[in-house]
Amino acid sequence: MLGRTGSVFIDNAWDQLLEKAPGQPKTRTDWKPPGWKPTGVPMKMDTCNYLPGTANWQGYIRDGLAKLTNTTFYGVCNDFTWVVTSVLVTSKFTGKLFKQQPLLPKGTRVEVYGIIGTQEGKHMFTVVNRAADSKEGEYATWGPDCFVVDQWYALQTGTRPVKTLAQGPLYDAVFIDWWNATVPGTRPSKEEGKTLSNSFKPQMEFRAGDYPGS
Repeated sequence: MLGRTGSVFIDNAWDQLLEKAPGQPKTRTDWKPPGWKPTGVPMKMDTCNYLPGTANWQGYIRDGLAKLTNTTFYGVCNDFTWVVTSVLVTSKFTGKLFKQQPLLPKGTRVEVYGIIGTQEGKHMFTVVNRAADSKEGEYATWGPDCFVVDQWYALQTGTRPVKTLAQGPLYDAVFIDWWNATVPGTRPSKEEGKTLSNSFKPQMEFRAGDYPGS
């Protein structure tokens, strides 16, 4: 979004999730930062330690924005969502981006959303302006003014990270098909008599402009 081109690198957290992405996504090795060489020691990712329920949302935004100053950023979907959400809700940018104006009107609803359920199918992304009367687990009800930002998916597929859910220039039918494949409903578990299912569920909620970010 506001980062330098070529400064973002991705770790493919779940192979099963990646297999559903269209095209030919890069491998873990392809996405390693410049100069990386095999050492036998796993690379350390920039991991977001803020979890739903911690309530330290000012810290979440502050530390998410701090990632913009790094030379490179290496993470998984949770980490990219952390930075994206922070950029969207902050009321003030600092450092090299001090001239940047807020990206959303004050009060805009911004949510960290998850696809949760089976471990191999978990995913995280940002939802903006979801309709107040919508059903949280049914994206078709989120409204024509709602859009999502999924930097993980965009990096894997070479597409724009911003996706509208209604027809228009930023509508991505392949992305919606990927959602439908990732959240297919209930299915049998390996444990007899049990079932597994994925669902869309909000994890955190913010209002744009309520966080100065420093």
